[in-house]
Amino acid sequence: MTQAVDVHRKLSNAQVLLLQLFERDLPEADLKEVKNLLTRFLFKKAEQEAEKSMKAKSMTNQQLNKEIDELNEGSRTEYLNKIRK
Repeated sequence: MTQAVDVHRKLSNAQVLLLQLFERDLPEADLKEVKNLLTRFLFKKAEQEAEKSMKAKSMTNQQLNKEIDELNEGSRTEYLNKIRK
């Protein structure tokens, strides 16, 4: 964690909820389980957004894989400029 955290920034509703839920220390195994649960939740949300975006663009999995290959081969900046057009 960096020292340059903006302490004046307002906490999100999710941050407040998590702070309230975890005001007591948890065993390391429980912390790991919570981290895995949150990771799976966020991954599922990202996957849903990707599917929604693909559907809106009428994009197939094959087209997506081609885009990913292009991103991995070239410059990220060039790729982002291309898809933002």
